[in-house]
Amino acid sequence: SSALQRNEAQNVIYAVDAAYWTVVSLKAKHELAKSYVNLLDTLDRNVKLMLDQGVATQSDLLSVDVKLNEASIDLLKVENGLSLSRMALAQICGLPVHTPINVADEGCSTINPHAEIATRYDMEQVYANRPDFRALELAAMAARQEKRVAMSEMLPNVALIGAYSFSNPNMFDGFKKRFSGAFSVGAMLTVPIWHWGGNYNKLQAARSRTAMARLELADAREMVSLQVSQSAFRAQEAQKTFLMTTANLAKADENLRQADIGFREGVMTTDNVMEAQTAWLKANSENIDAMIDVRLCDVYLSKVLGNLRY
Repeated sequence: SSALQRNEAQNVIYAVDAAYWTVVSLKAKHELAKSYVNLLDTLDRNVKLMLDQGVATQSDLLSVDVKLNEASIDLLKVENGLSLSRMALAQICGLPVHTPINVADEGCSTINPHAEIATRYDMEQVYANRPDFRALELAAMAARQEKRVAMSEMLPNVALIGAYSFSNPNMFDGFKKRFSGAFSVGAMLTVPIWHWGGNYNKLQAARSRTAMARLELADAREMVSLQVSQSAFRAQEAQKTFLMTTANLAKADENLRQADIGFREGVMTTDNVMEAQTAWLKANSENIDAMIDVRLCDVYLSKVLGNLRY
């Protein structure tokens, strides 16, 4: 019962963490979408001025307008998604869904990944920490005890008997009219000879349940080991991905800066600027996803190792 309670508590905390980081992710995506709309809005105004001066075409303006409309629609979608993610977090926390929630990590733009994730662990310690695995062990112990009880019903039973008898008149002393008595001690052996197969069937069923529990425990050991390895590799991959997306982000920022300079100097077209803006948006979005993935992988690794704090 205690192991199952711990397991459910960890499941709830993991669900809350997942909802929490979804809110953080969508908040960052919301800020990014607003920045992208502002970039396109600035470009749209500049192209309109250039059109008035005769150095841009109506086609240029239409291309920017289409992009700006698409970005505005995407911004609205992100705003709706952020509102829904806050409701989901409130619901998991047991609060009314319309409760205003502002999480502590909203607005965080970067993280410092932990030291390199280990690839090997003391699995016996992991098994001891995992409450779900402990519950399976207890179930296997209960099945073994059930088998012992069923077997005992088919074996001879020895019982010790003790009694004290008394009589009046006193038969031990010439039938005098006073109480007297004596102790008697004995043993009784019960040998089950015929039980119509009931006890045998009960024993076979108990043996089957014990074997099933043993196999389930062995499967669980393999699954936990695989789970830990996969989670550790996934956490390592998430850290490397985050570092790569951070490097790509710096390149995308420089690319956008160069495109803006080239556009002002007349050596780059609106299409060149919009391509640079789209690449900037993609690099930022991937960086946000990678940052959240590092957080979630860290939480999940703690969960499968059985040391998720609650």
